Amino acid sequence: IDNTSIRKLYLSGEGCEDRAPEAAYLQAIELKPDFHVAYVSLASVYWSGSERRYQQAVDCYLKALEIEPRDATVHLGLGMCYYGLHQYEEAIASYRLYLTTTRLL
Repeated sequence: IDNTSIRKLYLSGEGCEDRAPEAAYLQAIELKPDFHVAYVSLASVYWSGSERRYQQAVDCYLKALEIEPRDATVHLGLGMCYYGLHQYEEAIASYRLYLTTTRLL
């Protein structure tokens, strides 16, 4: 499974029109559990949606880091989620990791 496959799942909705992106990324993860981009994308759906499911997004970002520890964007996303959860120390630590990681690239 790759980004093109995820896009097809997203566009099809698979009967979940109100949660098409979430359903597509969950299906992608089910098909390929080590596909870190699906976890990052799912996290973005969780924190940017109207429900602001920050903790679910954090869980996805942490799983993405297990798979791909050098993905700087994950640290940025974690920082935003921790900030939304009012966990300011964790947010600052994540932002610092983002800055450190991007300097290494």
